[in-house]
Amino acid sequence: MNLKQELAKIRKGTNLSAREAEELFSLLLTDSSIPDSLIGAILMALQMKKETFLEVVGTVLAVRSVGGYPQRSIRPDLMDICGTGSDGASTVNISTATAFILAAAENCLPVAKHCGGSSSGTSGSLDVLRELGVRTAENLQEALEDLERYRVCFMSAPAFHPTLGRINRIRKEIGGSTIFNLALPLANPLGIAVQLVGVTGYKALEQVSRAAQELGGRHIIILIGHGGVDEITLEGKGEAYEFVFSVGGSSVVNKKHELWTSDLPSVGMRPSSRQHLCVENSFQSAMRIRAVLDGASGPVTDTILLNAGIGLYLGEVVDSWFDGVRYAQELLRSGAAKAVFQAMQK
Repeated sequence: MNLKQELAKIRKGTNLSAREAEELFSLLLTDSSIPDSLIGAILMALQMKKETFLEVVGTVLAVRSVGGYPQRSIRPDLMDICGTGSDGASTVNISTATAFILAAAENCLPVAKHCGGSSSGTSGSLDVLRELGVRTAENLQEALEDLERYRVCFMSAPAFHPTLGRINRIRKEIGGSTIFNLALPLANPLGIAVQLVGVTGYKALEQVSRAAQELGGRHIIILIGHGGVDEITLEGKGEAYEFVFSVGGSSVVNKKHELWTSDLPSVGMRPSSRQHLCVENSFQSAMRIRAVLDGASGPVTDTILLNAGIGLYLGEVVDSWFDGVRYAQELLRSGAAKAVFQAMQK
């Protein structure tokens, strides 16, 4: 493959097939002789052209193939929760905190969370877990052991995908979103088929949902928060798009759930600006998460509960989003979520 020709093609606005994207990114991930400048130029050209869902599929397949992981999403008995990032909001790590609540619900699908450092924000999930002193899985055996013991595992992306280290450094230098923001949430090493994914807008919604379907996803909920943040907040309208796909990939359910600020009082909450969620680094995010698990009330706790509520719905525990919120509140009040956190501290 001639990379300069591929770059020229992308710059002209030509879309790649899934196979072409897989070949391209397999090369970028494994050939150390390729200049950083050329990798950056390809990522930026795709960004300018606007990535297609088939290009996202090809990128996921490349990451999975290079790592030796399942090409298809084959595990409907596990779930993952994450965001695509790059929303510029610099908020507390909502999905990481949510994972402890979901793990505390014994009838919820276990959570196999794929965790990376920050490439486009102030605090990646791996960064905050290190601040919290929580164990992370460095290989498949550790991940499976943690799932058995705690009903949650936090898989270290650098350990599972060592070839991504160079790419992530280039992504950080570029800044903003690249195709990896869309692809990595779908590249879970365990081949997760049930996912809660936060995205920043409707274009990303289409890309991620169609890519998940193509890859064998079974039950996917994609969140869009007010103002284009990749999680539900207490500000404005929150949207959750639910997709259920058959084994053959056809759509069985396509449903939209909406949360308005006027709905919040029914679960004891009130609207709040997302500025209350902002942090400057992973240390601040860890402090906020500790406070939530210790029983603190306020906007951070309520935001985590809203996201945990939809997670419990996806995890087949409750019949509605707000029933999930009420159950999540009980899991916090009872100390069950904190018990999971404490058990996982090194």
